[in-house]
Amino acid sequence: PLPLEPMTAFQAAGVGRTWVAAEPSALAGGRGMQVLCPVPLFSPAMPTSASLPQPWAFAGWFAGLPAPAPRHGMPSYRPVAAPDTTLGLEVPPGGAFPGRQRRQNKRRGGLGVGVGEQDQGIGKVLANVRMDGLHSTVTIDDILPYIVLLARDQHGSWFLQRKLDEASRIERQAVFGALEPDIRSLASDPFGHMVLQKFFDVGSLDQRRKIVLDLLPDLPALSNEMHGCRLVQKAIQHVPPDVQEQIAARLKDSVLACMASMHGNHVIQKCVEQMPVESISYVVQAVEADAKRIASNMYGCRIVQRLLEHCPHQELDTMLDRIARWIPDLLQDPYGNYVVQHLLDHGRLQDKRLILREVRENIVGLSKHKFSSNVVERALVASGVGEHSSELEAERSELILKIIGEVGDSTSPIWQMMDDRFGNFIVQRMVQNARGSERDLLVAQLRSADERLKKTQQGRHILLALQKDVQS
Repeated sequence: PLPLEPMTAFQAAGVGRTWVAAEPSALAGGRGMQVLCPVPLFSPAMPTSASLPQPWAFAGWFAGLPAPAPRHGMPSYRPVAAPDTTLGLEVPPGGAFPGRQRRQNKRRGGLGVGVGEQDQGIGKVLANVRMDGLHSTVTIDDILPYIVLLARDQHGSWFLQRKLDEASRIERQAVFGALEPDIRSLASDPFGHMVLQKFFDVGSLDQRRKIVLDLLPDLPALSNEMHGCRLVQKAIQHVPPDVQEQIAARLKDSVLACMASMHGNHVIQKCVEQMPVESISYVVQAVEADAKRIASNMYGCRIVQRLLEHCPHQELDTMLDRIARWIPDLLQDPYGNYVVQHLLDHGRLQDKRLILREVRENIVGLSKHKFSSNVVERALVASGVGEHSSELEAERSELILKIIGEVGDSTSPIWQMMDDRFGNFIVQRMVQNARGSERDLLVAQLRSADERLKKTQQGRHILLALQKDVQS
C-alpha cells in the first residue's frame, strides 16, 4: 500500500471516471481493488500533496467501486480480499496475492503456493531443495506424497533425478509407483519427461517396459512433441529388441508425418540407428515412394543420411536408384546437397562415379554456387579416401586436371574460381589435398596468378593456404 492521504481523489489516465483512494485502514470491513499498472496511470491534474510513485510502477488499494472492463493500454483491475478479518475473510498462507505468487514462481520454473496442505508441504520441500541443493536433507520418503508435483518443477525435477542416482532399488520402485499413474502427462512436461528419462538410465527392465507400454497408444503424437520426442528417443536406446519392435510397429502409420516434423524426424533417425533394417523397412519404402521430395526436405534429408550410414546397400538399392535420377537437381538444393555429399561418403561405387562425372561436366557453375560448391569440395576429398578410393583414382585425377587447366591460361576453371566467394574454398581444399604431379601443376598455376591473387581477399586466403602447405 502507498502512503496516500485519506480520500485523495484522482483520475486514472484513460479511465474516464474519478476513483477514491484511501489508506488501507479506511478499507476495514469492505472490499478493495488491487491495481497493477505498468503504464502511466495518473492525470496531470493530480493533487501534488499526495505522496505517489512514478507512473511506471503503481500498486495500491482503492475503494470498492465496480471495476471498468480492461481496455488496451489501461491497467488491469482485480478484486481482492481486504487485509481484514472482520468479515471472516482470511489472508491465505501464500500472502495477500496468491495468484501473483503463482505467476512469479511459474516464471522461475517453480510451483505456486496455494492453500491446501499438500501445497504447503510441497512448498516447504521446494524451499529446502532450492536452498540446499544436493546437500538437502530431504529424503525419498519425505517427497513421495508430492512426487508428481516435484517432477513438474524445475528444481524439483533436477533434485529428483539426482536422488534416483543414489537411491536403492526399493526406493526407486516406490518413486516409480507414485509416478506411474501420471506417466503420459509427465512425458510431455518440460521437466517431468527428464525424470522419466532417468528411469531408462537407472531403472529396472520392467520399469522401462512399463513406461513404453503406457506411452504406446499416444506414441505418434508424443514423437512430434518437443519434450515427448526426447523421451521416445531415450526409450528406443534402452529397451530390448522386442520392445523396439513394438515402437516401430506403432510408428509405421505415421512415418511420413514424423519425417516432416521438426521433432518427429529425430525419433525416426533414432529408429534407423538402433533397430535392424527389417524393423524399419517402411522408412525405406517411404523414401522410395517420393525420393526427390524427401531428399530435398529440411528434415527428410537427415533420415536419408542415417539410412546411408546404417543400412547395407543391398537393402537400399531401389532407394539409391531413384535418388540417383535427381542428383543434378539435388546438387544445388539447400538440403539435397547434404544427401549427395553423404553418397560420396557412404554410397555405392556407381553413385560416386555418377556424382564425379556431374561435377566435372559443370565444374565452374557448381563451384560458384552456394550449395553445390560444398559437394565439389567433398568430391575432391572423398574420392581420395575411403572404401572406393582406389577405384576412383582415375576419376579424381581427371577432375583435378580439369580444374587446373593449362598453366597461365586465364580462362581455365581455377582462374574463374579463385576470385569467387565460394570457389576460392575449393582451391584452398585442392592445395591441402593435391599430391604428386597434380600438386606441382597446381602450385605452378597459382604462381602464375600470383599478382591477381594478391589483389583480392579470396586470393590472399589461397596464398596463405599455399604458404602453410609449403611450410608443413
